[in-house]
Amino acid sequence: MTDPESTLKKFTPAGPNRDELLFAAGRASVRPPTRWKWASAFLAVSQAATLALWLWPTPAPVAVPTPPPAPIVVPAVEPTPEPAPPSPPDPYSYLALMYRDPDPDPEPRERFVPPPVRPTPPLTAGSRRFE
Repeated sequence: MTDPESTLKKFTPAGPNRDELLFAAGRASVRPPTRWKWASAFLAVSQAATLALWLWPTPAPVAVPTPPPAPIVVPAVEPTPEPAPPSPPDPYSYLALMYRDPDPDPEPRERFVPPPVRPTPPLTAGSRRFE
């Protein structure tokens, strides 16, 4: 008696090969890869153009002969007259009113001195004050 597994292994259907059929179906289901090819080609060309522009040799500057400078003529300067001394400010001007003493008292006033503060010991991390 033959075992059914070996019989099935020997069975090959008539017609196209199963593996070839699946491979052809897989290839047909894929879209043509045109976008990434165009994008990579564009990037490669732009990189090459950037490198070419970066490494392009610049021509040496050409020395242009310049004419000698023209002599500078300085006109004679007349001396300026001294300005007049400033006049005293008006007694009712803003400046004079700002610096005027509003209460011309001949007796000096005492300054306010706050009462002395009782010194306390400094606070530390473990100290407690109960008052």
